[in-house]
Amino acid sequence: AGGSSLLQSLVAQEQSLQSLFRGEWPTAEPPEFVLSLPALRPSACDVDVDVAVCGGTLGILVGCALQLRGHRVAVVEAGPLRGRAQDR
Repeated sequence: AGGSSLLQSLVAQEQSLQSLFRGEWPTAEPPEFVLSLPALRPSACDVDVDVAVCGGTLGILVGCALQLRGHRVAVVEAGPLRGRAQDR
């Protein structure tokens, strides 16, 4: 959260939350999270990533967290992303 201590981190998070509650949304464009590729075969395309994770709700969460920390992430998902409905 940008702080060097737990207290500073919590204070920074609280300030961010209060900004959102006041309607002060971040102005920067969010990074692109989803990129669909055609059915892949080893020779079909060259994908350069730091980490690949299996899909599902947990895999998507982990993939997003890693991507927000600057890693290039591939989430391998069998079908379209459908939120929690895909785990049923």
